[in-house]
Amino acid sequence: GEGDRAGALGLIRRGFRRFAAVALLQCVGVGLFGLFAGDLIRNMTADTLSELRWGLVVACLAFVWSPFQSVRLLLDSSQQSYWVNVALTVQGIGTTLFSLLFAWAGWGLIGQYAAFVIGTTLYSVAMLRVASMRHPDLWTMPVDVGPLPLVDWSMFTFNLVGRISVLSDGIILGAILGTPAVVVFFVTQRFLAIVLQQVMGIGNASWAALAELYHRGELVLFRRRFLQLHRLTLIVGVAAFGPIAVLNEPLVRLWVGSARFGGDAVTWIMFAQVLLMATVGLWAWPLYGTGKVGSTLPTMLVGSAANVAVSIVATHYIGIAGPAVGTVVGYGFVHLPWYAYLLHREFGIDRSTLFVEFPKTLLLFVPVGLTLHYAAPELGLENLTPSRGLQFAAVIAQVGLASLAYLLLAGCFLMTTDERRGWLARLPGPIRRRLGSSKTVSEV
Repeated sequence: GEGDRAGALGLIRRGFRRFAAVALLQCVGVGLFGLFAGDLIRNMTADTLSELRWGLVVACLAFVWSPFQSVRLLLDSSQQSYWVNVALTVQGIGTTLFSLLFAWAGWGLIGQYAAFVIGTTLYSVAMLRVASMRHPDLWTMPVDVGPLPLVDWSMFTFNLVGRISVLSDGIILGAILGTPAVVVFFVTQRFLAIVLQQVMGIGNASWAALAELYHRGELVLFRRRFLQLHRLTLIVGVAAFGPIAVLNEPLVRLWVGSARFGGDAVTWIMFAQVLLMATVGLWAWPLYGTGKVGSTLPTMLVGSAANVAVSIVATHYIGIAGPAVGTVVGYGFVHLPWYAYLLHREFGIDRSTLFVEFPKTLLLFVPVGLTLHYAAPELGLENLTPSRGLQFAAVIAQVGLASLAYLLLAGCFLMTTDERRGWLARLPGPIRRRLGSSKTVSEV
């Protein structure tokens, strides 16, 4: 934002060296996990343990790309996150295809780790290629950019505690209920989790622009844009998560069978979990991106502690939904109100305006969700063909139509006229011309 290109590229070059040291620490961490995996994971046979350890050896090959992780920060902060999304798409497709291929070949866990390495390689090569094209002087900039701390400990703690909070669910379930419960939990929330990454992309793609507005002193525009992003995140989140939650049972059944579906109650708790995670993720980005990470540490520490503690207790008493309940408590009762306070204190964002969007956005989904719930069995589209793949496609089509219906309703009832005009202006020219003039569309 300050136009110091040499300084920015020099920082990225310096980051290469720092992340090389991180790669060594990652190898040590994976080695320790492999050493004690037999004690950490219950009911694992000797053959599975051996396969896991060899798979971890294969996984360590991916760490050769760790020194170049800071390239993503360069593209994100240059407001070129679309290239990051392209690279992530390449990674996702590559990992999935090779995972299926290696599973078909009977390579087990080693094959799955190999697919992960291939996907990581595809992503890293794509990112380096884009960075070299967009910033060809990256490789010639001097590394020395002045004295810098070895580690930003507030940032490190923020990321570490956040990872413990998010990634502890499977460990808690495995320790209390055994590994079969981990599979059921993973499968039940998988479709919601996939879409969650896309919804959280709104914050990932906009934080640099918000930070630039803040540093330029345009706080009024900053607040207006943030509130628009907040509304958009809720609308897109409900449109994406809601129909999947309604039809999660047939999706899971057609994917891996009904025996691995955790139930409707678990699904709707997970719906609340992912919506809160997407919202809090967006709220954290302005604080994170403007260098105010230290102010978020108490929130992260208390919220993560509440999450883990409630997850353990809830898993003991109510079973597989326990980790999701813990996440809802941590995010809903700690992170959400605390971040709202921080956003008001640091940027002057009105807290009541943030919270009033939740009931409006959720209530508008009720007619769409009820229609989908009762109409889908009556239509019976998945029964029109014996092919399980086509049945799955039919359910996905119903999810997509319900999402589109909700988005149209939200555009009419939740967005302002200016916002509708703004989003329509971003559509490709042929689509805009088909819809007619912006005045006519906004009035409709």
